[in-house]
Amino acid sequence: MSEILLFDTINAQRAIRFLKSDPIPGDVLNQILSAALRAPSGGNSQPWAFVVVRSPETKQQLAVWYKEFWDNVYSKRADRRDSPVSRSAEHLVHHFAEAPVIVIPCIRGGKGSERDVMTTGASIYPAVQNLMLAAVGLGVGSVITTFLQNHEEKVKDLLGIPDNYQTACAVPLGYPSGVETFGGSKRRPLDEVVHWDCW
Repeated sequence: MSEILLFDTINAQRAIRFLKSDPIPGDVLNQILSAALRAPSGGNSQPWAFVVVRSPETKQQLAVWYKEFWDNVYSKRADRRDSPVSRSAEHLVHHFAEAPVIVIPCIRGGKGSERDVMTTGASIYPAVQNLMLAAVGLGVGSVITTFLQNHEEKVKDLLGIPDNYQTACAVPLGYPSGVETFGGSKRRPLDEVVHWDCW
């Protein structure tokens, strides 16, 4: 897919959970990951690292923990209703291991450090957004999910993540299967969420 303009990419981005199992070429992955590194971070500290999971066995274990959180917590939430988003999320639960790549963005510090989670996130989530926008620009679907955070220590042990890092989320990557397509995300209008000079 040819590169597309920035605002076209922003407007096209949406959660894609129905992914083909087709592999993502190495040069495409490198472009996506390189875009993540262009993000801002506090003091330009770049406290991030990215674990790119392609091993079927590793993805299968992550999928077990991912589904466990769905079964024990998310699926029982009273506010969860039958909707396209819920059906899409449930599909990913049952096909998590089939995503060709699962990126685990990590950040140095975080839990147990002197900085709060919100401030720490400011130095990793812009990189995640860059990664996801680059994916769209190259025709690769993605979704940000935090289900694996509920098995943080197990995930870190499985992936060999050092003690002084924590995981920020998981981003499954893959070419869209066609069930979901780029664009079309519903968003509240500006006048509902933007307050000029004061609330």
